[in-house]
Amino acid sequence: MFTSMKFIAPLFLSVSLLADASVELGVVDRFVSDTASLKEARSLLKDLKSPLSAQEEARCLQFLKQTFTEDLAANGRTRQNDLANWLLDQPQHVNPSTEVLLEVISGEDMDIRWREFCVQKLALALEQPVLRSSLADQCVAALIEKAGDPRISFSGTALLGLYGLSKKTDPLVDKDQVMRLAEYVLKEDKFPSANKVTALQVAGLTGSEAALSLARAYSLDSSLAIQLRISAIALLGSRGNPDDISKLNPLTQSVDYRLRKAAQAALRKLSS
Repeated sequence: MFTSMKFIAPLFLSVSLLADASVELGVVDRFVSDTASLKEARSLLKDLKSPLSAQEEARCLQFLKQTFTEDLAANGRTRQNDLANWLLDQPQHVNPSTEVLLEVISGEDMDIRWREFCVQKLALALEQPVLRSSLADQCVAALIEKAGDPRISFSGTALLGLYGLSKKTDPLVDKDQVMRLAEYVLKEDKFPSANKVTALQVAGLTGSEAALSLARAYSLDSSLAIQLRISAIALLGSRGNPDDISKLNPLTQSVDYRLRKAAQAALRKLSS
């Protein structure tokens, strides 16, 4: 009996280790499964260990390029977003993940909203010290290209990323170039109002006089979207001059509560 137990104990340990390994190897496949709920996927993401094996990394990268049927799109897109964040936070996976993000962004057959999410990720990739210089150059080029894309939120997202890069101690893009890109979005009718809201703020933050002039016109134009007018008023509050006080005063009596609050806040800044 003693001899039997001596062999059974190691065998039991080996079986246990194999069972644990199979559970660990199954995490990626379970995460990328179409049946994974968001709650389950986020729980599984916590169980991922870095670095992934070559096979696991390949499976994750393939998932980032996957398209979903309409009923699964929101779930799939969110899981792709969470996985991309995780991969970009792991030094061993930054470069291959960035390559895939760039591929998705340039893929016209990919889900357009997921492509816009990927544009956001480029700024995260550029924060990673291990990112290859050639990929960093491609990321900046992609942001510049998307700043001129009028579809959905491409331009606004790209401009925010470029503005952040222009503020770095060692800027990856020239501030004046970011300003010109933002001014272009403001002046072209093809860009949606939501992108113009972002462009106005970015242009203003980079010192654009054209943006300040447009803000004076926008703030009083009742035909414009309310958010664009509020953005214009905010810019006047931060970069305007005493002459703008008389223009903003009537807005404190607006029937729209949002305009009143924005004008009041801007006037406080101009008067301080």
